[in-house]
Amino acid sequence: DYLGMLEEDVDGGVSCGDATCEDQLTVEIIRADNDSFMPGDYWFAVGLPDGSIYSVSCYLIHPDSGFECELGDVDVMYPYANVGATVIYLVLNGAPESLVAAVEYNGYLLGERTIVPAYQDVYPDGDTSCPSCLVADESMAVASW
Repeated sequence: DYLGMLEEDVDGGVSCGDATCEDQLTVEIIRADNDSFMPGDYWFAVGLPDGSIYSVSCYLIHPDSGFECELGDVDVMYPYANVGATVIYLVLNGAPESLVAAVEYNGYLLGERTIVPAYQDVYPDGDTSCPSCLVADESMAVASW
């Protein structure tokens, strides 16, 4: 509350400035043969322990141009690819304790994995007395075609 922050400042408390961060999980998706992902329709989905399911439908025009994602829960998660599309990064807002991630290509299930993320506390401004957020990077391999 505002009064508490004011009293904390008077008592010599620390001001955290404008630095903010949000809990986030990034799942690195690679093909089993380490080759590029092919142009086409991709569907990414995650199922959470509370039963909720989020998904995004995207189209990869060319390995160097990235994804166009318009359908689905783009406010909750979004994929992007590196140049050459050898790696897809699926970024999920929030810090679920576990999830099942699935990837389809042109209607064919490429892979599915249950993930239990190992989160780290991150302090955006480096000050451990300011609020932190949980961040994790996990990976999964999917079938080659």
